[in-house]
Amino acid sequence: MSTVLAGLARIESCQGVSFVRVSPSAELGPAVRRELLSWLERYRQLALGDSSWAYPGFADLVAEHGVFYSPAPWTGEVRQEPGRCFKAASAHAERSALVYAEGYALARSAVPFVVFEHAWCVGGDGRAVDPALPDGMVQGYLGVPLNGAFRREQQRLRGTDAVFVSDPRNLFGGVNEVVLRAGLPEGAVASPR
Repeated sequence: MSTVLAGLARIESCQGVSFVRVSPSAELGPAVRRELLSWLERYRQLALGDSSWAYPGFADLVAEHGVFYSPAPWTGEVRQEPGRCFKAASAHAERSALVYAEGYALARSAVPFVVFEHAWCVGGDGRAVDPALPDGMVQGYLGVPLNGAFRREQQRLRGTDAVFVSDPRNLFGGVNEVVLRAGLPEGAVASPR
C-alpha cells in the first residue's frame, strides 16, 4: 500500500518503511505516483541479494534514493533514440551538462510491463528530459539522479552505458552487484533539482 504524505511517498512493505523524495517541480498526479510505487513494490520482490546487501535489488535502491519526475518536452538537437535509453541519456548528459538519472518509467502503452527500467536526464526545471522515448509516451519517472563522475566511473568499470541495471546493448555487464552489495558511495547521488 502506498500513501503520499507532504511531498514524500511512503512505501510500506514487510521489509520496513522507505521514503521516496519528490522533485520540487514534479507535477505528477497522485494516480501516476501510486502506479509507479505499486510497480516498484512488485519489482522489490525480485531481489538478487539478501538482507546482508545494502540493496537486495535495484528497486530497493530506487525506493531509498529515488525521486519522482514529470516529463518535459524534448528540445534536444539530436533525434530521440528509442531502445537506447542508457546510451542516449549518458550522451545527452555529457552534451548538455544535465544530470543523468536511472530508474523506472511509466508508459501505459507499453503493455504488459507499463513500468520498466529506464534512463533519462534531469532538466534545470527538475523535470525529466528523455532522449530516448517520444514525447507523450511516458506519464512519469521514478529514479536516482547521479553525480556525473560516479556515473562515468561505473560505466567504465562495467563496460556498459547503464549504471545499475542490465543494458540490453551489453548483457554481459549484468547488474551492478558491487553497488547493490556495498551501497552507494557518498556523493554518488546528485541533488534533486
